[in-house]
Amino acid sequence: MREFDKDGLTLCKLQGNLFEESKDKTSTSSDIFIRRFMNSSIVSEFDTLAILDDTKTNDEIFDIVEDEFGESTYGTTKYDKEPLYWMGYLYRYFSYTYDLTSKQVYKIVKPTELNEMYYVYHTFDCSTAIERILEEKGLSFDINRQNDKLLQAIRKQHYEENISLSPMTKEDAHNLFSDFENDKSLFEQEEDYKEYIYDYDAVDNYISKQSKKGYILLSIIYKNDVIGEIRFKGIEDSCSEIGIVLKNDRYKNKGMGTIALSKALDYAKDILKLNKVVAKILKTNKRSQHIFEKIGFVFYDEDEHFDKFYKNI
Repeated sequence: MREFDKDGLTLCKLQGNLFEESKDKTSTSSDIFIRRFMNSSIVSEFDTLAILDDTKTNDEIFDIVEDEFGESTYGTTKYDKEPLYWMGYLYRYFSYTYDLTSKQVYKIVKPTELNEMYYVYHTFDCSTAIERILEEKGLSFDINRQNDKLLQAIRKQHYEENISLSPMTKEDAHNLFSDFENDKSLFEQEEDYKEYIYDYDAVDNYISKQSKKGYILLSIIYKNDVIGEIRFKGIEDSCSEIGIVLKNDRYKNKGMGTIALSKALDYAKDILKLNKVVAKILKTNKRSQHIFEKIGFVFYDEDEHFDKFYKNI
């Protein structure tokens, strides 16, 4: 961990003041502003300490964030100024002392959670508050991190060598759906969730139906097993919407989706001749958002139900 020094203190105060002023000087909800800022280009100047040598005002930073993501009035909930200052300060302290990027810290704890934690933890020193937050989430940052990184690197290499994509055939579709399970995260409301029931005739006609809609389907293949699907939808002006689904929990949370998406981007560029892909992901589906962000997709818009991301290729 990095020692909390004078530079760290200055950064924490700068970000705390920025968050506090956001209540009066931004049009979005506090959650939306914080998410945009923590995923923005300007936040890298906080991560690298470059902001300490800059002369940008808070108003200029607000303008930079708005120019990057677009003007929006989405969301109405504004947090109080004291919690906002604490959240900004704590996020920066976390990033600085644990040597994590703002994006990484944001993925660990969201502003809605911090706002609820404020009344419990704001009287604690930041290091203790962060330790408690990590404990609540079952996380730790210790010497095992290097071993974890090595294991992840080995696993990534294995998947890169053994995962491939190919145009989906009827046989592939049956392989995929005969063992398919619906993912609750793909349903906005829990009551909308339904257990998937394999229907041979429906699957037999699946590819032709998707083709009529203008979709391009790729099978994700791992060791001769079809473990998922990549879908390109609505190709127009060298741009397409992209989506991914893995067939059951056996293949999730292992990095396999990330590898498959990376290979799909190569396919989109080299075979489909696309130069941009977009993804619409349910706000409740944080796992998919994480996968897309991990390979360079950038949040650019939202509506009531979906967060929207893009990547130039």
